[in-house]
Amino acid sequence: QAPPQPPSPPPPSPPPWPRPPPPSPSPHPPPPPQCDDTQCTSAGNDCCAPAGDTATCRHGWTAVRNQRDCFGFRGASYTCCPLMPPSPPPPPSPPLPPRPPRPPPLPPMSAAERALVRVTSAFQSHGLLTHS
Repeated sequence: QAPPQPPSPPPPSPPPWPRPPPPSPSPHPPPPPQCDDTQCTSAGNDCCAPAGDTATCRHGWTAVRNQRDCFGFRGASYTCCPLMPPSPPPPPSPPLPPRPPRPPPLPPMSAAERALVRVTSAFQSHGLLTHS
């Protein structure tokens, strides 16, 4: 007589169909990690400033609306984030390239060259010199 066979395992269950959609991201992004609701100075220090109220924070902090609802007011919630430090100044401009050296001065004209310049100028001023 053959030994009894152990019961066979149940067939694997089929995957659920259709698959559930992945969880949707939060409609409101989280505030930056350095923000702090304890710095709010709204009435009640509750970080809720509905229309007409100004979102305020302690000195050195700035209000950032997070579009969340608070106490039944749509989008009235805010948080306080540190003021951004001023950006560093731009790096200095590179130095200007050096100027080329000046050409050496012309040697003084001889008496003959000075006479030629005077005659040429006189002819040009009277329109008698037609070539250049």
